[in-house]
Amino acid sequence: MISANNNESLLVQAGRYSLVRNLKESSIYQVSRSVSLFSEWLGREATITDLKGDTVSVWLQAIEEKLSPRTVAGHRVNLLGLWRFMAEDGLCEAPRQVRKVAKPDPLPIAWTMEELRALLQQAQEATGLMVDGTPWCIYWEATIRCAYDTGLRRSDLWILRKDQIRPDGIQIRQAKTGRTHQPRLTARTLELLRQIKHDPPLSWPGKNSRQWYVEWNLLVARARIRPGALQQIRRTGATHLYREHPEDVQRYLGHRTPTMQRHYVDLSLAAPQSNMPPEL
Repeated sequence: MISANNNESLLVQAGRYSLVRNLKESSIYQVSRSVSLFSEWLGREATITDLKGDTVSVWLQAIEEKLSPRTVAGHRVNLLGLWRFMAEDGLCEAPRQVRKVAKPDPLPIAWTMEELRALLQQAQEATGLMVDGTPWCIYWEATIRCAYDTGLRRSDLWILRKDQIRPDGIQIRQAKTGRTHQPRLTARTLELLRQIKHDPPLSWPGKNSRQWYVEWNLLVARARIRPGALQQIRRTGATHLYREHPEDVQRYLGHRTPTMQRHYVDLSLAAPQSNMPPEL
């Protein structure tokens, strides 16, 4: 039975949805942003009564003219998730006949091993000392090698404590997913991590994390390689692991299912085309 109180704000319901579903802060923001975009399009605050297949479909069509297909698909998922949650509570009918949004295939780009080695060389040539006396060259080489060995995201690298580092690898709970992960480390990476005096060893000193990105981009520029964030190393490790041991990529990335690896493996490097048509 549908509740008669269906003029309630979607933003209020989004708050309940986030609480009950225990959404992460980033997900809460995304749901709220989708509701806000829907309200902006309506020209007023969106309510439960606005959740109709035709209305939402026209809205999706409208934002397709301004946003990328992947972004529009994300807003569709957010609004439908909230819609289904309210339907479970009997506040509205379940979603029906809502416009589909075609997402393009992911196009991950990884560095070649030559590019990664050029970046590593620049890290080894870094000069100066950190506040605790650790040479910057040790910090940057450890960051690159640990990211490559483990496939960890930057957020996990920054919180990795020395007591989580064993002689054969790492035991860590991933910040993004909450899942435990046990990646391995090379002897060289272990040696570098031990030389860093502060803990967590790969954390950035001070509160201004923007400076980390400035220094990182300088390293990349000096290496004269294609631009890329630390995430690029995660893709690079997954890509080159895929060439020899595709069955290990899922565990390397710490994913629950193997399907997510398509967002990380650069097939132009991992599975290059062997032959070409006859030369003209």
